Amino acid sequence: MKLEMIGTGSIWSSSNSACTLINESILVDIPNGVCKALIKSGHDLNKINCCIITHLHGDHYFDIPFLLKFLENQGRETPFKIIGVSGIEDTIKNIVELAFKDNYEKIKENLKLEYINAEDLKLYKLYEDIVITSYVVEHSDKYKSYGYLIENDGLSVGFTGDARMCDGVRELFEKSDILVADTSLEKGSDSHMGIDNIVELAEKKANKTIVATH
Repeated sequence: MKLEMIGTGSIWSSSNSACTLINESILVDIPNGVCKALIKSGHDLNKINCCIITHLHGDHYFDIPFLLKFLENQGRETPFKIIGVSGIEDTIKNIVELAFKDNYEKIKENLKLEYINAEDLKLYKLYEDIVITSYVVEHSDKYKSYGYLIENDGLSVGFTGDARMCDGVRELFEKSDILVADTSLEKGSDSHMGIDNIVELAEKKANKTIVATH
């Protein structure tokens, strides 16, 4: 499995917001600025076939209209998959229509958009060699949030998304070889983990790899 950190920052940082590219074809979150960051670093946007969205805060999905529009303009026929919370299609439709009025239905048809509900997603075979399991994590009382375990080539990588320390994060940590973890603060809060939480996890298994992000 090939992991590339396209962004590791937050809304307030100078670096791109948290985003990971897997095997050059799957994005975990697609915050503002990601498309330009990918192009600047020489990536081929046409290789991207799926976007996994952890939750519906704008800094985790606001570049989706631009990626979809770009791919549609290329005339490609490979179906594009979006994984996220129940009802995510309405959210994606609204933001695409804000960006490109009266374009959503055409984009949906041309890209053969497929929406996959993250709720109770267990060992879902995204592709022949990619398996995904979702985990409920706690971040905001106003939004459902999911972490994901992605398995490929004998490697399990967990993504917490934005989350405070909770059972979902602990389970992801236990089941992953590498954990890409929200580490927004020095001290964890009711919405984000902090360095203290990462230390807590690391002390349980000193040989576990944790990638701090956001």
